[in-house]
This record gives sequence, structure tokens and C-alpha cells, in this order.
Amino acid sequence: MFQQQLIRSRSLLSDVTKMECSSDNASFDLQYSCFKSTSEAERQKILEDRNSSSTNKATKHMLRILEEYIIEREVPKLEDTTDDQLPHLLECFYTELRQQDGSMYKLAILKCIHTGLNHHFKDTRNLDIISDIRFTKANQMFKGVAVQTRKAGLGSTKSFPVIPDKDMERLGDYFYQDFNKEVNPKKLQQAVIYTLIYFTCRRGRENLYDMTPNTY
Repeated sequence: MFQQQLIRSRSLLSDVTKMECSSDNASFDLQYSCFKSTSEAERQKILEDRNSSSTNKATKHMLRILEEYIIEREVPKLEDTTDDQLPHLLECFYTELRQQDGSMYKLAILKCIHTGLNHHFKDTRNLDIISDIRFTKANQMFKGVAVQTRKAGLGSTKSFPVIPDKDMERLGDYFYQDFNKEVNPKKLQQAVIYTLIYFTCRRGRENLYDMTPNTY
């Protein structure tokens, strides 16, 4: 059985590709190629599209906060900062990070800034500012700031209240009343979008626009 499969595979391979080997330089010429040639721009586009548009947008926003800090403190620009200088910059950045009104950020936002900067430096410098040993002190400082944030009462996440049963009934009546008599395309579309958000989008509408029929 195995020999038959092997023979069949070899036969299929010979039908798809024609290989000519030169005894002088051992070069191979394939009549048909199974591989697609890609440019540097195409490969870069694939890397950029591996994250959702909301993640890329958030990463740019977190980077902008760091750049504003650099401008205000009049320290060397990020592109002029070496990998060895970056840990000290981030260490100071974490401790001095404040909102425009001077108040502290909530813990959830601090974590988003930390993660967003890590995304950026991974993409631009192949540098992991969370696990790289050079950033140990900076990450310890970040954890210390996180402790202070919790003590200030900014560590909890405030969720939206649960939709009351009465309102759920009203939504059901709106979407499905007279549904068997006449199909309303607009209400049907609204019902589908609402169902997707309610059952699958735990983060609201953040990733809704990236969904396609092939998502599930």
C-alpha cells in the first residue's frame, strides 16, 4: 500500500514539474514553480496586516504618547536613541507618565501603553521590551507604578451594566415582530449585527469592521 502511494506521488510530481539537472553546475530548472515571488513592500504589508486595524491604531497612539514625552523633556529623539539607552528612557517615562490634567492613568491604560510600545519596538527594532533582560529595571519600575495606581483606586475596570430583561424583550419585539408575515431587510441587518455584537464581540464593536463571512 505504501509503495503504491509512493509511486503515485512520484508520478504526480513528474506531471507538475520538469526538472533538468546540469552535471556541470548542478543547477535545476523547474518548468512550473510552486512558489510566488514577493517584493519587500509586499512582505512588509503582510507584517503590517497581521494585526487588526484597531491594534495598529492603538500602537500608534501609545507611541505618540512616548514621543510627546520626549519632546517635553527635550531628550534625544527616539530614532537617535540606541537600544542600550532605551531602557533608561522607558524607566523615566513610566514614572513620570501622566494625563494632560496631571492625573494618573488607569491601570488598564498603563498596560495598553506598555503592550503597545512593545508591539512597536518588536516591529521596528526586533526588540522585546518586556522579556529582554536589558529592560529588567524598567519593567520593575513599571510594576511599581502599577502598584501605586492600584493604591490610588485606579486599578479596577468599570464594565457597562447588564442590559435589563425588560429591554431585551423590547429588542426582541422590535427585531422579530411580524417577521413571519413580511421580511424587513433593514431590521434583519440590524438583528444580525446586534446578535454578532452581543454574543461574539466581548470588546464591543472594536473588531466588528474587520469581520468577513469567513471569520467563523
